[in-house]
Amino acid sequence: ANEVWHSPDGETWEALPFAAPCINHRDCSAAAHCAPPEHVPGCAGASGCCDVYCDISGPAPCPLAAEGQTCVPYYAPGEAPPGREDVGVCAVP
Repeated sequence: ANEVWHSPDGETWEALPFAAPCINHRDCSAAAHCAPPEHVPGCAGASGCCDVYCDISGPAPCPLAAEGQTCVPYYAPGEAPPGREDVGVCAVP
């Protein structure tokens, strides 16, 4: 089952799983974001698909590494907040 989210005003929605078509980050689970379609091989969403964050210093590969996904930095060089320098997103460079 997908995660169910609740907003402060009482709205609820079901978070979409990895690689599901999405429109914005709120559509995806907490460990994911709505990535451009070209970053998720096989994405059928015109606006994008749910994709996972990754650790650019970690050894774990991206879910679709066999299709060309790699972990790339989320922040531009020098722009990461303290403690978030290793945050990345899985993308096809």
